[in-house]
Amino acid sequence: MDILNQAHALIRGEREKDYGHPKQNIADIAALWSVLLHQPVSPAQVLLCMTALKLCRLSKSLDHTDSWVDAAGYIGLYGRLQEVQNVTEPDADVKARSAEVVQTEHFQRLLRGFCDD
Repeated sequence: MDILNQAHALIRGEREKDYGHPKQNIADIAALWSVLLHQPVSPAQVLLCMTALKLCRLSKSLDHTDSWVDAAGYIGLYGRLQEVQNVTEPDADVKARSAEVVQTEHFQRLLRGFCDD
């Protein structure tokens, strides 16, 4: 299967099953990054940064097919999300959304795990 078809299958299938609809998942990531970076982060910025991460990894290992697939997937998610929302602007209520994400049981458990080490 070629890279674009693999990326399409991931973002429309396996990843969505694992992480939920990308609109919600990417918005959650943007909200959390907004807390960590102390500034509003848009869904497009999340996708751009995740793509950049994959490109950086590819600079060390051009033959790592998974990174090519993931980079294509993040770029494809931009197009998919652009169909249903303005992804270039942070959520209007990013502060409230950030607080909501940070207060989730899963995130709190993750923080406790880091503190226990």
